[in-house]
Amino acid sequence: MTIVKEELSGMLTLSFGVDPLVVGPLAPHTPVKLSAVDLVAPYVGPGQPDFTACLGYVMIRSNKSNNDNRVVIAAKGRAVITMTSGEAIPAGKPVTMNSAGKVVMSTYREPQSIFRVMDFAWNGGETITVNGVVMTEGIDFITGPDVMTTAQNIATAINALVPGHNAFASPPDQVVIERQNNGPNFNNTVIPISTSDDGADILVALLQDGDISIFDPYGIALTETTAPDVPIDVLVR
Repeated sequence: MTIVKEELSGMLTLSFGVDPLVVGPLAPHTPVKLSAVDLVAPYVGPGQPDFTACLGYVMIRSNKSNNDNRVVIAAKGRAVITMTSGEAIPAGKPVTMNSAGKVVMSTYREPQSIFRVMDFAWNGGETITVNGVVMTEGIDFITGPDVMTTAQNIATAINALVPGHNAFASPPDQVVIERQNNGPNFNNTVIPISTSDDGADILVALLQDGDISIFDPYGIALTETTAPDVPIDVLVR
């Protein structure tokens, strides 16, 4: 346990789920970070695509090789202080401060762009463009018997033709596009999309930047709050 004693000036033990990308149990003394889905994964150090700094060290290992398990970690901290909550916060959540100096949950929002398929009876030859890659109906994708099948066909074409991006169809009529391996240390700007037929057969429904403005953890919530503007105890990093 030497590594824990050297790194921690204050200690709190917490139980976290393990990110599904982790292969195998996390061994004791493993430094861990918080991933984008509020689960822990190994922390590999500065300069790597980590979603946050080292949250703490594994004290009690997970006993399963999938994400249906939890580990107990020792979290770093300097002191416990009482602050004012800016929202409802469960105990154990990493938190930061908003512009009003109130505690809010620490989050990260991926950039995302969305098409909505409005009709499945297209004239033919319409184009959609994702990050500069132009795809033509009848050549790169075809419409289907309904808007959802058409959305699935468009998503399949994007996955095949647009490098570094993932797309999937979301009911009832959306094509959702995300970057691969994005994260706060990558490109957080909006994914540009357009179409030659905007508003008729398909339209641009969402262009959303990534947001890391409230991700940097300030501490860990020790007590639960069910509403804003109430006291909350925080283990300060």
